[in-house]
Amino acid sequence: MRSLIYNNAKIFRYICTGILCTLMVVVSEILEDPEMIFPEAEALFIGMLIADKPLWNISKRLFMFIMGISALAGLWLSIYRELFLRFIFDAESPGLWLERFSMLAAICVAYAFVSFLLITYQAALLPAVSACVLPILTNAHSWTYPVSVIVVTLATLISNSVAKRANLIPRAGEPVDNDSKSEAKNFDSAEERSRLLACFPIVFAA
Repeated sequence: MRSLIYNNAKIFRYICTGILCTLMVVVSEILEDPEMIFPEAEALFIGMLIADKPLWNISKRLFMFIMGISALAGLWLSIYRELFLRFIFDAESPGLWLERFSMLAAICVAYAFVSFLLITYQAALLPAVSACVLPILTNAHSWTYPVSVIVVTLATLISNSVAKRANLIPRAGEPVDNDSKSEAKNFDSAEERSRLLACFPIVFAA
């Protein structure tokens, strides 16, 4: 009986995840703003809704702060990278090689910034890397991107809280299946993963 209830609850959580992802795409299409789509939202939904044990054991406020500030930093780097090139070279198009070099430099700065956050707060919230790097890769300039990231993160945390209150996600101390345990065991050492992440800018630059 417990297994049947557990399976039905997990199916419901999969359905909720699908609805949230679809809703994000639909709103983006209605408003005709592709920058509202945050691909890493799926990772957040899986980590906070589908997984029986949360993959990121940090407070909701810290969760919101890291995701929000990472998205804002990424947008800032995307905007001011282009403005910096135009100011220095006094040209609309400074050249393909220089454009790529500036993007590489901005990505390295983004990795370093997020690594600093994760090491400082001892959090293995790796989706924050995508939140910071994505606007640089897509050359985003709209403030709808960080707003979308914040809204998606808030929706994830609210859905997680509602699912726990409705007993759709096992609470602390409740038995879970072996698959869910293996999902979370690799995320226990936040400090080690954060320090490894700090090496990414060096590797990327090389």
